[in-house]
Amino acid sequence: MAAGVKNMVIAILVPLPSLLFFFSFVRPTTTPSPVSSWCAAHPLLVANLLFLFNVDLLFWLIGNLLSNHWVSSFPPL
Repeated sequence: MAAGVKNMVIAILVPLPSLLFFFSFVRPTTTPSPVSSWCAAHPLLVANLLFLFNVDLLFWLIGNLLSNHWVSSFPPL
């Protein structure tokens, strides 16, 4: 039961960084913030940074939290 609750909490929390980043740009403002103007000038870098944080780092943290990594299934060299 505890593992199911932990997985449910993780499933709810995983999309939060992307949603917070998205909603920070959707908010109507009269003057653009320096972050939004920088992101508009560098869209490919923003996409790569979001991928880095959301996929690489976040799933690494989840793997550490669950003590389960796909890398651990490979035999040592």
